[in-house]
Amino acid sequence: MTSKRIIALDIIRGFAICIVAFANLQDAIPIMSGVMPKETHLDHIINVVKLVAIDSKFISIFTILFGVGMAIFMCNAESKDLNPIKLMFRRLIFLFIVGIPLFIFGVPFTIYAVVGLIVMFGFKLKPRWLLLAVAVIALAGYFISLETRFNQTGMPPTFSLMLIGYYLGMSGKIYNFKASQSTYWGLLVSLFGLAVTISLYFALPMKWNDLLAYMTPFQAIAYFILLFILLKSDLMKNVLMPFKYVGRMAFTIFTLQIILIEILGRVTGHLMGIQIIIYGVPLIMLQLVISYLWLRYFRQGPLEKLWRMWTYKNV
Repeated sequence: MTSKRIIALDIIRGFAICIVAFANLQDAIPIMSGVMPKETHLDHIINVVKLVAIDSKFISIFTILFGVGMAIFMCNAESKDLNPIKLMFRRLIFLFIVGIPLFIFGVPFTIYAVVGLIVMFGFKLKPRWLLLAVAVIALAGYFISLETRFNQTGMPPTFSLMLIGYYLGMSGKIYNFKASQSTYWGLLVSLFGLAVTISLYFALPMKWNDLLAYMTPFQAIAYFILLFILLKSDLMKNVLMPFKYVGRMAFTIFTLQIILIEILGRVTGHLMGIQIIIYGVPLIMLQLVISYLWLRYFRQGPLEKLWRMWTYKNV
């Protein structure tokens, strides 16, 4: 397996983090007064679009990419005659520790660390067994959620989505994504899953929030595949290339995003539809500028540097 960095992964990771900012601007800023601000018709339209197209979907893409990154890291460690399980364990412990104070703001680093500690033991499994595990865990998660509303914790989707990414990395498919027939099969399966979920919504007494929760994994997979296919075009790659810098220091930028939103929330209070765009676009631009300028002078983001030092300490 090649260790060459895949630029498309950096672009998609950075794009996902930036789009997540629109969801975080509303979800991470509480209603201070206890009274919901008045919503205009335009606010309502923007909020519905955000709810259907953005909320939970782009953080799910980030989850898939986290699984891909785990697989690539462990394969590269093995190629250097290092212990991939030991290094990944150290890496996930650092993520868990950093994620503890951020958990109250909804940052999923601690969840990623806990799930990753299980996923990493799939290192010696053949890719087809990983794919089977994805199917079993996904189905089990949906059955459990139907009975217990376990879907509100996000654990089954996180587990299965991370395993999908891990499978793509371990099988090597991520290095030749567009040329693989399974790419288009994956897209068809995700679109079919969306169609079935929407059909069940109209056929069964299903709540709107439940529909969105069940749609999220299928949408995330479809978004991920479509973005990867689009990035095979030089035009799209050039248009989205600035997001590469955010993706290369995703750990730092995502953490910074939450800190900035927390500070902003103390000034603005809860944001509604049009306000999310007014504050979200400059926030995205700021993240792009910071990551670009930082990587002009340094090879890694500050948290990425500490992460690497912790992982390879005494190795």
